Amino acid sequence: MMPRHERNPGATERAATRRVRALELRIAGKPFRAIGRELGVSHVRALQYVQQSLAEPAAKEQEHAREQRQLDLARIDKALAGVMPSGSMGCGVPEVVRIESIRI
Repeated sequence: MMPRHERNPGATERAATRRVRALELRIAGKPFRAIGRELGVSHVRALQYVQQSLAEPAAKEQEHAREQRQLDLARIDKALAGVMPSGSMGCGVPEVVRIESIRI
């Protein structure tokens, strides 16, 4: 069976446009039934569009936060490698403790 988006080209773009419009109307104070009427969908679908619009930025923020954490950890690992070369125990302990405290 063909994926849904391939059976209906442009559906993804139309849905994205509707999500944006639904959120704009909700911000303007429109009730979900009015949003649904304007978009030609049910009030339940209008609610779903608004919820999806609100969830998208949160998902993007989470992904950016994950990327930033990975960058921070890589930088900390690099700093630790410079302070504590492999095979040396006890060298630079105060620096290691300081660097490790940043990781937490």
